[in-house]
Amino acid sequence: MTFLFMSILFALWVIRLPDIRDKLTLSEGEIGIALFFIPIGALAAMSVSHILNKKIGEGRLMSITLFLTALTSLLPVIAPSFPLLCGGLLLFGFSSGLTDISMNALVSTFEKRDNRQIMSVSHGFFSLGGIIGPLLGVLLYSFGLSVVFQIGMAAVIVIIIDGLVIYPSIGKERDQDHSDSKDPLFAIPKGYLIPLAIIGFCSMMGEGAIADWSAIYMDDVVRAPEAMLGYGYASFSVTMTIGRFMGDSIIARLGRKGVVISGCIMVIAGISLILTGSMFVVLTGFAVVGVGYSAMIPVLFSIAGSVPGVS
Repeated sequence: MTFLFMSILFALWVIRLPDIRDKLTLSEGEIGIALFFIPIGALAAMSVSHILNKKIGEGRLMSITLFLTALTSLLPVIAPSFPLLCGGLLLFGFSSGLTDISMNALVSTFEKRDNRQIMSVSHGFFSLGGIIGPLLGVLLYSFGLSVVFQIGMAAVIVIIIDGLVIYPSIGKERDQDHSDSKDPLFAIPKGYLIPLAIIGFCSMMGEGAIADWSAIYMDDVVRAPEAMLGYGYASFSVTMTIGRFMGDSIIARLGRKGVVISGCIMVIAGISLILTGSMFVVLTGFAVVGVGYSAMIPVLFSIAGSVPGVS
């Protein structure tokens, strides 16, 4: 549910980036600068996430920061100026970054404890939110409901379910590797964590580019109707979701190396289709890229989470 809600909250406002751009009369460069504050916030979250997870536990931290993510998801759409938009995205990146780290750490903990592969399925629910969010946003927009109302209602629903369902069921869960009192606050990755980090960087940069820019690309380059601006991200998310729900069985069949290599080839092919600028070819390209990326991040997280002695 946390993976699902995180994605819906993100998708609901990101597909309305053209509206935010027009309201604040921003250039593409200014949008890029504003969006850069999300990963800055996430990096800031990484600097304190380990000590917070160790002190209060991943389950409790995940629930608290999901509440904060729901609140801060409103900030981009109510920001009256460019500086406040950047500040709002910084806070959103920080809270969502903490949630992201703790929820993935919990999945890794469950995989080690129960000796089962569930990382890809968990990320499948994140991708499912990437389908529900844009389609729900397009539907509500067609009824004339404002973006602020849409995200406000979503935030209220997430906060209620977080308090009544998520926290009571998972609030006490934590990674037992934290029992080592000498665990450092910050550690430089070593060994095969370094190439994993490089592959993860490239993968997340590609996913982030599609999430952040697909609606504007559909608007400015493809010249899609306003009601279809979220279709690019939705196409990407549909195939990403299918791939991730099937990912654990695909990983067992192809192996982790085979999944990463075949995924890279599909991403290159899909981006080539996107760059044609033709409506249906572009949507097909987004779908192909979704398949390519689907299992790559779950594979990397599972490998990284299984490194002995590293929490």
